[in-house]
Amino acid sequence: NYQDDLTLNDVATHVFLNGNYFSTLFKQKTGDTFRNYLRNVRIEKAKELLTQSDLNLSEISEAVGYSDISYFSRIFKKECQVTPSKYRRLNQL
Repeated sequence: NYQDDLTLNDVATHVFLNGNYFSTLFKQKTGDTFRNYLRNVRIEKAKELLTQSDLNLSEISEAVGYSDISYFSRIFKKECQVTPSKYRRLNQL
């Protein structure tokens, strides 16, 4: 459900745990924070959609859980060192 508007507390509540305890367990099991893990999952899916679909950036942003395309573009560029558009151009099949 990475595309949904998820928070750590939402997920913790879903599995009947306290948010802080869930956060600790999550970090122990994955080696990363929930927030970083979710961002990485979303960015990887965005990369896939950029190279394997004809969806526009707004559609991709929404599909991976970012309702604000500007925020998505900033996060993507921070993680990948290129904009989503440039990533698409550089990696098209």
